Amino acid sequence: MTSPISQTRRLLTQTALQRLLQSLDPDPDRAAARYRDLHEGLSALFHYWGAHETSELADQTLDRVALKLEEGVAVAGESLGRYARGIARMILHESHRALEKDHRTLAEFDRMNVPDAHRREVMDALERCLDTLAADERALVLDYYAAEGPEATHVRQALAVRIGTSWTALRIRILRLRQRLETCVSAALKH
Repeated sequence: MTSPISQTRRLLTQTALQRLLQSLDPDPDRAAARYRDLHEGLSALFHYWGAHETSELADQTLDRVALKLEEGVAVAGESLGRYARGIARMILHESHRALEKDHRTLAEFDRMNVPDAHRREVMDALERCLDTLAADERALVLDYYAAEGPEATHVRQALAVRIGTSWTALRIRILRLRQRLETCVSAALKH
């Protein structure tokens, strides 16, 4: 799954993962169990903080911890949980900033300040541009933007579940489709 955060993160290496597991416990079976426990604890913490995609955020946290250990950050085994919670807090803030940026971008699109004299022209161009999308893409954009107000988030999360993707992946997909539509509408209006 790709979220705005995961787009910029470094790829986890086998060495980094091994270092993390070794830090959790020298015995591979116990290390795997501690990893699962830590992942579940982080997921629960993200849930408590009100985050969406708690499992993905826990994955990102553990990836970041592993990469930090690979870089040489020294964390005692008993402090690894506290260190991971600190990283989780940073991941949560990054996630909120990315979400706020998406909302600002979408709000700008929704508030296109088009004079009434040109509104029909813009709407016609938008309709033509929507017709250039594949049927599933068009339906997705229309379903996504059909929801407004406080219930929009819940409707959009349900849409993500319905199409079998994550909330973050849906937002990214919609953002890309919206950018294609904006480019198409701009080009249509220039002609």
